[in-house]
Amino acid sequence: MKKATMITWAMVCAGLLPVRADLISNPVAEGAITVDASRADWAGLTSYTPDAQDAGAGEVDFQTFTLAHDGDELFIRYTTYDGPGFGSAWRYNIFLDIDQNRATGYIGGSSQFSVGADVLIQGATAFSFAGGDQTTFSWNLVGGGSYNELANDLEITMARANLTGLDQQFNWIAFGDNGTPDYVPDGSSGGSGGSFHTYVVPEPGTALLLAGGLAVAGLARRRMRMA
Repeated sequence: MKKATMITWAMVCAGLLPVRADLISNPVAEGAITVDASRADWAGLTSYTPDAQDAGAGEVDFQTFTLAHDGDELFIRYTTYDGPGFGSAWRYNIFLDIDQNRATGYIGGSSQFSVGADVLIQGATAFSFAGGDQTTFSWNLVGGGSYNELANDLEITMARANLTGLDQQFNWIAFGDNGTPDYVPDGSSGGSGGSFHTYVVPEPGTALLLAGGLAVAGLARRRMRMA
């Protein structure tokens, strides 16, 4: 093992580097997913590991997340155990680390995020980070997406053109801002040693031509976990 690799692994074990939880990719054909009252078009797609039921009654308590994409859109579906409903959209936050670099983007008011978020999807609206430093909550409006809320089951579509740089893979975490904070994955509030999920975004038409490493794991829709 090379010395640099040994040092990096030691930093991971010491909790000094963030750790990937799940890596997934769900490329779909154009028009395969529509935002409506049916969820049948999500059948067969791979979801991230379900989050534990760990928030208080009536608070945002995330359960499952599934992401997918076609050539133009990013699709997000999540379910909750409980929550105040999407009318309180500001309580439902997904932070995307587009450049996969914690040294850029928002890391939380107390530096608690495992990622440096370049984009915030709050409810069904996207914002780009504009803080003067990484702990200042300041965002510029990018644009809104379409959504459908079905009880505790929500699906959103966002134009990929509005999410600059979203063309390979990105890390992400979710934050339920309602009483007891709910983080997805659970370890994503661990700062620089926390955990995050990753989503891979190859073009659907070329997805099966990729080979090797993380791309194949994502495109085969198999979940990778790091113990």
